[in-house]
Amino acid sequence: MMKKQVIIGLLLILLTACQPANPQADAVNGEKSGTENAENLEKTETAKTEVPSGKEAKTKLPVIGAEKTMSIQEVEDDYRNYYEVFVASFYDSDGDGSGDLNGVREKLDYIADMGFTGIWLMPVHPSDTYHKYDVKDYYGIDPAYGSMADMEALLAACQERNIALILDLVVNHTADDHPWFTAAAEYLRGLSPEAEPNPADCPYVNYYTFTKDAARGKSYHPLSGSDWYYEGVFWGEMPDLALDQPEVRAEIEKIMDFWLEKGVSGFRLDAVKEYFSGRTQKNIEFLTWLEQTAQSKKADVYLVGEAWSDLSEIAEYYASGLPSFFNFALATGEGKIAQVLNRKAKADRHTAKSFAEAMAKLEQSFAPKNPNYRDALFIANHDNVRAANYFKGDVAKMKAAAGMYLTMTGVSFTYYGEEIGLISQGTKDENKRTAMLWDETGRGLTRNPADADSFEQTAAPVSVQEQDGESLLRYYQKALHLRQELPAIARGKVKVLAAYSDQDVACVEKTWQEQTLILVYNLSAEAKTIDFSAENWQDKTLLGFLTVKAEEMPVWQEQKLMLPAYGIAVLGVGSR
Repeated sequence: MMKKQVIIGLLLILLTACQPANPQADAVNGEKSGTENAENLEKTETAKTEVPSGKEAKTKLPVIGAEKTMSIQEVEDDYRNYYEVFVASFYDSDGDGSGDLNGVREKLDYIADMGFTGIWLMPVHPSDTYHKYDVKDYYGIDPAYGSMADMEALLAACQERNIALILDLVVNHTADDHPWFTAAAEYLRGLSPEAEPNPADCPYVNYYTFTKDAARGKSYHPLSGSDWYYEGVFWGEMPDLALDQPEVRAEIEKIMDFWLEKGVSGFRLDAVKEYFSGRTQKNIEFLTWLEQTAQSKKADVYLVGEAWSDLSEIAEYYASGLPSFFNFALATGEGKIAQVLNRKAKADRHTAKSFAEAMAKLEQSFAPKNPNYRDALFIANHDNVRAANYFKGDVAKMKAAAGMYLTMTGVSFTYYGEEIGLISQGTKDENKRTAMLWDETGRGLTRNPADADSFEQTAAPVSVQEQDGESLLRYYQKALHLRQELPAIARGKVKVLAAYSDQDVACVEKTWQEQTLILVYNLSAEAKTIDFSAENWQDKTLLGFLTVKAEEMPVWQEQKLMLPAYGIAVLGVGSR
């Protein structure tokens, strides 16, 4: 049954109703006199307000700037805010130094309070590696993470909070000590040199690609004790499955069925470009089968694919019918968001306007392939260096980057620790997957992966950032809640307002059902004033905003918007 995601209507109240009188804050929606307004616009001042700290800061901050109350909207879809969790480094519930499923369950209230409505667990199945992308048993839980009972308890707790949980489904390859591979290997070792494998004797020889041709390429590895070779694109200890074989597809179908019956909401599909390496159309055909098979089991199943490529190739993959693929063109240190925020000169082509144009281009690229696509938005993940590294610790840019991707159309994904500004070091994968920091006592702290380098983590822990209304964590929380409270942010069709977009400012219109929003981004280090008087937007109010400094607010008055450095404002009409 389609899960109902209730988008709670935001009470939009007068500033005077939520805090003591403040002549500067009264300017948010034009409550000052005309003379004072004109002076403020000319000076491009920013309004200020008190931001609660401590326990008060844990409550959802009201969006200030309108007198209307928006109606509650019930949205039945899967535009969720997902939180990516590497279990081993997340939270240790039993003091053995390893994160575990019970640790994830203990932190569900934190995850929900932040505004996340979904969780993506990186692989949890038995494996001999720390990352667990080489699966030994698709139906089990790695003992380091807990038991099946722990997984069932986590799923039940997620369902109580309407949090969707998706698992990493790694079907490009298995571990080389998976029973399928070990059975096939033993059978081949026992064959006489002139004999051909017979699946009737050992069906598992059809599960992988075996050959005696030593010249097949570097992705083929010798099978010890025989004259056979097997395909393993990533590593010799990860033999690739033969995904064309009906027997293999039947196994994958059983795996999906097992976990969907347990209560998972879907799957993240690892390395889809390597299902049939270098053969895009074959990959698309397999993904179509996978999507249709999953939907036959659960109508509202959610699948998201990892096709690590550029925009044009990702667009091709949407022809599979899969709803989502991760948007690598926006993310990472080389992606559009970082390029815009790190531009060094006025002549740089990565302008704020180019960000607005990129948002529209995504829709133009993906929708013709799959009208029901849902772009999978992220800024960093377990394979990339941390976003804090992209911006060299510049918190203003880190906040702006979060605000940019969390106000785009699609499904959002946030890698654990991004919300507190965890850093990584170098390119080693282990350094991108280090321990989450919860409090100054070290409670719940896990070991880092064994081969991670030793480096100082500069991020403040969750407990400290929760007490700071100006922290990165608080910014993420506001952005995630704003995304839920204004449904058109995640779902709206994008139109670039070119007349108001330039080197430093991006302006787009988003429309979804009856809601139309104007999103304005100041992607520079200086305050900006944007004059919208030509639009006759007298009916519009400031529905929400994100600013890098807690005391700063945009000012919307006389159809002019004053936007602080790296500020984001949302204009619209409340329900009447």
